[in-house]
Amino acid sequence: MTTIADPRHVGALRLDGKRALITGATKGIGADIARTFAAAGASLVLSGRDRAELSAAESALTREYGCRVSTATVDLAEPDAPMDLARRATEAFGGLDILVNNAGISHPQPVTEIDPQKFDETIAVNLRAPALLAAAVGRAMVAQGTGGSIITVASAAALSPLPDHYAYCASKAGLVMATKVLARELGRYVRLTNYASGLCMPEIAVLAGLERLDMMLNDSMYGILFRDINMQRTFCDQYFSRRICAFAEIIINTGEDNYITTADADEAAHTVIASQLINETFARLAGMKDELIGFGHSFEIDPAREDTLLREFAMAMMVRELFPKSPIKYMPPTKHKEGDIFFSHAYDVMADLVAITTRQGIQLLGMMTEAMHNPFLMDRYVALKSAAYVYRAARHLGDEIAFKPDGIVARRQREVFDEALALLEEVAKDGMMAAIGKARFGDTARTPEGGKGLDGVVERAPGYFNPFLEILEGKA
Repeated sequence: MTTIADPRHVGALRLDGKRALITGATKGIGADIARTFAAAGASLVLSGRDRAELSAAESALTREYGCRVSTATVDLAEPDAPMDLARRATEAFGGLDILVNNAGISHPQPVTEIDPQKFDETIAVNLRAPALLAAAVGRAMVAQGTGGSIITVASAAALSPLPDHYAYCASKAGLVMATKVLARELGRYVRLTNYASGLCMPEIAVLAGLERLDMMLNDSMYGILFRDINMQRTFCDQYFSRRICAFAEIIINTGEDNYITTADADEAAHTVIASQLINETFARLAGMKDELIGFGHSFEIDPAREDTLLREFAMAMMVRELFPKSPIKYMPPTKHKEGDIFFSHAYDVMADLVAITTRQGIQLLGMMTEAMHNPFLMDRYVALKSAAYVYRAARHLGDEIAFKPDGIVARRQREVFDEALALLEEVAKDGMMAAIGKARFGDTARTPEGGKGLDGVVERAPGYFNPFLEILEGKA
């Protein structure tokens, strides 16, 4: 999946007052980043080789977003260009908070026909310039005392060789390692996102904290239902792991989107809401702020049914209203994807439309080919391009439309919420473990003694003491 975060969402990062330098800012990824940052309220320094293109970008951004924009015409292949650009960018608005090292070139050539001049130019633009620019800007960020973020736009070519891209692959691999060294020396300037685990293992939470990750999957029931981890083990682990996440200020994502891949998305919608409210309670008991509790759900109703768009709107709006400060994770359709890539692409666009209209916060993008094979890079580009269009075209749609108080959307919300409330009352009466034993969530039943890891659970002795828990709970 590919992730897009809506900068207007109250739980997401805003860039008001931030100053950003973006290299290669007039085309492609750089131009899209510039528009996104401008919409989020940042002041921009744009660099590129074409003065006319920079001027056009400056005019468009100031006209559409009213932001401050400065431009710098530079050729990063020149020896002194990186340091000169760093100086000019920091002087433009009295400092920098963000650097996006995006500029890059490629001269495809077989190794046997390599042109030394083109090789040197590729290394200069793709490795030397961003490395020196990041070092210079990093020094300035440390000196100004407020820190900042350095974002490196690398490539899969850093990890996997591409024929005829000898210099390009070498430059991108070098850039990735240079960025890691920079992060190790100067602190957390590169933001990392982890979707590696849906479990509540404290060991993973500790590693996430040590690596200073921004986000990780952490659900109180996912491991029980989908990985057959013992429920007694999981309910102990979820508290400790979330205490760690709260301490490290890591955003957690819950996994309710998985429930409606194993159960019918329409019929089981109430289980998503009930589980989200349970996850919220567990997270708050572990000291987590609402801004760190990200709830999962998805666009998964069978497309063969009528009015599915309205029913998806009903769910997305209800989740957003229930958790106004939380960064909602909205998954694209997967269960009903098929080999027809044109339908698949249209299906994904509908999910993107619901996400931007209801301000979900963290939008994962579907790929038109994912029902057939592992998506290629171009498939991912198409998904990003399409989502960027939908996000631009429907940027303020949610502010302009309202649904009937007695219409399909409102009736569906009342129906789902009433069913969720009834399920929560059952859980309160019979207990959480009993509800899971009856397959109330994800149509999957588990027992208190079943699953992996029970042998690691022991009852607390009267004199039990955990110094780490004392610190995390603020008692030390």
